[in-house]
Amino acid sequence: MSLYCILEKKSNSLDVNIAKIGFSKLAFVFSFIWGFSNGIYLYALISFLFFIISLYLTSFGVLDFEAFAIIMLLNSFYWGIFGNAIFINFLIKSKNYKPVQVLNSESKFTALITRLSEISK
Repeated sequence: MSLYCILEKKSNSLDVNIAKIGFSKLAFVFSFIWGFSNGIYLYALISFLFFIISLYLTSFGVLDFEAFAIIMLLNSFYWGIFGNAIFINFLIKSKNYKPVQVLNSESKFTALITRLSEISK
């Protein structure tokens, strides 16, 4: 079971977003692509530029391939560990959401159903 944060828009409580708390496997695998797809453009752009510079340095022999692989693995761990927290912070600060509840649930759908059942009581 995972922890999920239920966020509601400050102006409209029917506009709900559910974000997982903790390690993200998708963010680990796709790193900056995951960041771009979730709208975290600044962090994703910095990570992408870091990737391009590392690739450029590797192609000209400044970095060897093992160093490049370690750098990319560390980048993936960064996104996996901090990606969801950055996304939740982005929703709160930029998209005007407020956290209303943290649920322990099996999936986002189950977290949503739990939240809706508590509201309707």
